[in-house]
Amino acid sequence: MAFAGIVRKTLGPYYYSRRLNIPNLFANFKEYREHDNWSREQLLAYQHEQMKKMLVHAYRHTKYYRELFDECSFDPEKYKSSEQLNQLPILTKDIIRDRLDDLMADDIGENECYDSFTGGTSGVKMQFYQDLVCRSRRVAMQWRSDNWAGWDPDTTVAYVWPAIQDLMENPGWKHRLAVKYITRNPIFYAGFMDHERAARIKEELTSVNPTIIRCFPTPAVTLLEYVADNRIDLPNLKGVITTGEPLYPHQTEAIEQGFNAEVFNLYASREFGTTAAECAAHKDLHIAVDSVLLEITDRGRQLPLGQHGEILITDLHNYAMPFIRYQVGDYGQLAEGDCSCGLNYPLLKNVVGRASDNFIDADGNTIVAISLVLHLVDNGPKVGQVQIVQKSVAEVLVRFTPDPIPDESVKRFYEEHLMRSVKGLQTVKFDIVDKIEPEKSGKYKFAICEIDPQEIRRLRA
Repeated sequence: MAFAGIVRKTLGPYYYSRRLNIPNLFANFKEYREHDNWSREQLLAYQHEQMKKMLVHAYRHTKYYRELFDECSFDPEKYKSSEQLNQLPILTKDIIRDRLDDLMADDIGENECYDSFTGGTSGVKMQFYQDLVCRSRRVAMQWRSDNWAGWDPDTTVAYVWPAIQDLMENPGWKHRLAVKYITRNPIFYAGFMDHERAARIKEELTSVNPTIIRCFPTPAVTLLEYVADNRIDLPNLKGVITTGEPLYPHQTEAIEQGFNAEVFNLYASREFGTTAAECAAHKDLHIAVDSVLLEITDRGRQLPLGQHGEILITDLHNYAMPFIRYQVGDYGQLAEGDCSCGLNYPLLKNVVGRASDNFIDADGNTIVAISLVLHLVDNGPKVGQVQIVQKSVAEVLVRFTPDPIPDESVKRFYEEHLMRSVKGLQTVKFDIVDKIEPEKSGKYKFAICEIDPQEIRRLRA
């Protein structure tokens, strides 16, 4: 065993538990790996058991859910199926900001949990809490999905990462040693890219020789575009895990060619960690039903299998601050059938958009804008980065980066398709910009709706 592997095996449990406050991580990882051998029935039975325990706990130990369940005449002790959740309203970020204290469980002390923040696409911070047991399970769940991409606890995951809040400023020598020998997760900032930074990231990636790269798709493609030969050869690289923003087919192709490795799509968030992940079959995403309950809904009502709708998530393990039917703002659909890989986790597909990124037509109908952008980019003429902004029901602005500069045929293609897709659209304008800036969270918004919410409500009335 290599020296780093010996150090990690010997000191890893202590370091994660005592220094990072992540107890029982290796035991939790072993448990979740065993779930990979479970049948669909076993997985769903475990999910049901954990869901009922969470509902009962939330009622007994949080003021918010006690009031909510009583108001809705919802008895968690009589919970039998997820359809009963239709009785409960959605948990939103605004509710969490307004009633944070009432959402905290009264049986878990401050020293048993930690706080975190999510900015989301709006850039507005939302504070939330997780207990330490949940935190450990989140990391173990990430390890499991990384394992599907070829990772094991003795290998290195390098982050090509645009979220500057995840970087440690001036880390000390102890932290640097831990990253090198124990956590094995060096981070390379990719929120800004030029030739000098791209060359430095390439050199550092070659130096650490990772087994897995975790990245946002857009910064990864931008890095590869800056590399002179459009290739970064890493002999031990087994996979590239993309997360944080929608993954387009042309990005998958560019990343696979540039890193000479398979690309695995991951659906995750700061609130829940790994929610669904792609396996080696590269079909749909396996839902971590032993960690969350994921619903596909329309205005809070569950939709049948195969229909596209808004995603609501319930956390099965965060007892410090229960998240029940939380509105993440994404859209997707549950896929039918089983995966050829042999894993029995239910499948999720077509995860697109954010609620704030959807377009609205003249009748008030919702158009999943990311799906529209994906169609235009992947089926249209070659363009650089694209961002589409709906200024009003009647007007859309399309921004392109000049790589290449779009000619009249490109503009005509976009105008014709947008006019057909958005009822009431009258004007499509175009703007060439040097760069489409990411948000504070590091994510790129490919679609933006600027229509006033009151106008949307009027259209839907």
